[in-house]
Amino acid sequence: MGNIPSLTMWDNLLFEVDVYVKQLLVVPFLFYSGYGVTLAIKRKGGAYVNKMPINRFLPTLINFDVAVFFFLLMNIIMGLELGGKTILAFTGWESIRNSNWYIFCILICYFLSWVSYKLFGVSKRMILALWIGILIYTAIMWFFKGHWWYDTIYAYGAGACFAWWKNKAEIQMKKHYWTLLVVSLFGFFVFYNAPNLFSIAANVTAVFFSALVVLLTCKVKMQSYVLAWSGNKLFPLYIYQRLPMVVLSTIAGGAFMNEYRYLYIICCFAISLFIASMFKYINFTIQK
Repeated sequence: MGNIPSLTMWDNLLFEVDVYVKQLLVVPFLFYSGYGVTLAIKRKGGAYVNKMPINRFLPTLINFDVAVFFFLLMNIIMGLELGGKTILAFTGWESIRNSNWYIFCILICYFLSWVSYKLFGVSKRMILALWIGILIYTAIMWFFKGHWWYDTIYAYGAGACFAWWKNKAEIQMKKHYWTLLVVSLFGFFVFYNAPNLFSIAANVTAVFFSALVVLLTCKVKMQSYVLAWSGNKLFPLYIYQRLPMVVLSTIAGGAFMNEYRYLYIICCFAISLFIASMFKYINFTIQK
């Protein structure tokens, strides 16, 4: 293995940023997923919910499983240890060097939204049932998985609440914008630094962060071709990025990654973009 070069000031800065960001990176995705699903349920009711298993759950799972298959091939070709996790990897419960926890979490969220509607229809009890399901999920995962599997899931429930009370929330945001911004900032910093028993503080932090994202995007519009393209290719960018990371990190026992780490990052980035652009040829979708 090659010699590992010393870290520069910029390297250390990025590590520091990563430490402070924690799991907040995924919060907007969970929040807007909860928002989008609940708003669709509220507006379309049974016509939307009855098709959720086919139109939303199944395509996500199948596209994930296709990715897992490619990771399986990679592991076999490169002679990497699988550790008997192969079957469970296709459910998202285990990983064979692929990203998995978020997919498992969002599939559970879709399922909870579907069950909540089936039990109570379009009603406030549906939202309550969703939150009960979320709390049960966090309790179960606390026993079996690491904190990152459940310490941001409240954001999905927050998105559902925002969708349900959307009109009232928007009125209050217009009337009391600065007050809500200050309260959200205060709540965010308090819970960000609070004792994180059972990841409750982290989850509440995620809710306040969601509020900050909504409030800030009310004032700042971010529109660009790059953002639009990335949003459209979000799934392949997320799920396939580890393929080049793993492959290139094993070259010469890791010498390429260690000695040319910036070139390694550029190569991983470029290959991930290429895979994302080619994803349309393997993307599984259901005709609505």
